[in-house]
Amino acid sequence: APGDDTQLVLVIGATSERGLSQNDRELLSVYAVFAQTVLRNALLVKRLRRANRLLEHSSDRLANAETMAALTDMTSGVAHDFNNIFGAIIGRVQLLRIRAKDNQMVTDELAKIEKLVGEGAETVRRIQEFTTSGRAKEVRAFDLVATVTEALAAADTRWKKLAETKNVAVNFECRLDKGVVDGCRDDLLTVVRKLVENAVEHAPDSSIVTVLLDADDRNYRLVVTDHGSGIAPELRKKIFYPFFTTKSERGAGLGLAIVHGIISRHSGSVALSCSPETGTEFTVTLSRPATATDVTEVTTRRAVRAENLRILIVDDDEQIREVLRDMLMINGHRATACADGFEALKVIAGETFDLMITDLGMPGMSGLELAGTVHDRLPAMPIAMITGWGTQLDQREIAAKGIRAVLPKPFHLKDIRALVEDMATA
Repeated sequence: APGDDTQLVLVIGATSERGLSQNDRELLSVYAVFAQTVLRNALLVKRLRRANRLLEHSSDRLANAETMAALTDMTSGVAHDFNNIFGAIIGRVQLLRIRAKDNQMVTDELAKIEKLVGEGAETVRRIQEFTTSGRAKEVRAFDLVATVTEALAAADTRWKKLAETKNVAVNFECRLDKGVVDGCRDDLLTVVRKLVENAVEHAPDSSIVTVLLDADDRNYRLVVTDHGSGIAPELRKKIFYPFFTTKSERGAGLGLAIVHGIISRHSGSVALSCSPETGTEFTVTLSRPATATDVTEVTTRRAVRAENLRILIVDDDEQIREVLRDMLMINGHRATACADGFEALKVIAGETFDLMITDLGMPGMSGLELAGTVHDRLPAMPIAMITGWGTQLDQREIAAKGIRAVLPKPFHLKDIRALVEDMATA
């Protein structure tokens, strides 16, 4: 291709003994100048078109990132509010079941209500899985090959029943013996299930869905492919948005949004490609650890009963405060409730507590700020956090504030009991 210093060089042999006349040479010189200008302009147009394509691509990526960020903020806020509501309802229902245990009919009806509210809370949890913020889950090394194999072998999955109905085969091709990654194993199980479920749903009857796992020197690649009709180009930009679905039947539109959120939290990427020949292909890319890490499983369990503890509750939601206080009192503890961090600091200055349980999002002083201040004053006192934001916290940050445990809303009576016992015996 011509460069910036392109020059047109004409080499013309004489066609007669006399050669070219002066006029011919001048005419050729003028032609050479015009030809060089045309070539340079053609090169400039080519570069401008390429720059325009790159600009459009960058603009699309920026707009998509901003949209995803806005949706993340929106879903997080909505989920937080619903978690507070569900937490209060579930807590009250469980307390009523304890008090009405002699009336089987009332207990049964309350169990049904609790089940329905629990289903709503599960939907909220799925919404929160979309968000890309860091979560306070312990990061451990695990084998990606074993994880994918387990996800595909599970018998009680929705996609297996659907695959049997549609006569769709799911073939797994693994080109690795072992693939160690750092992250949350349960989350990666969810990714595999969601991608395979999506592929089976969109695969034609009596077709094949392929799952490929391989790697290069830097990354692991999980590729899930169906042989369906693909996704229309105008819909591909929205495919990872929450509540967006291409299904004709009822669907929440959260599956691929959850996949996107989980992979983003693992510093990976998920890409979509479509073609009439191969159908739809989702490619998940995860970085390989810089150094080899041993895969270990550590399980501990304490069978210790903590009783008669003085516990400080801090939450700006009145219903949550009352539910927590009643739950703790039923378990034999003495509970003091505060509406904000400022009130809590005043109470701590005059009384002694064995444990503090605080909410995260509170006006004036957040739960993190309160925990940090209390930890500075009383470093030996255990602090737990209960939050309606899911577990969107950085593990190092909460450890620095002296927070030993994080429990998401909505919570159950057994969760509170286990939390208190673990904190008191740690």
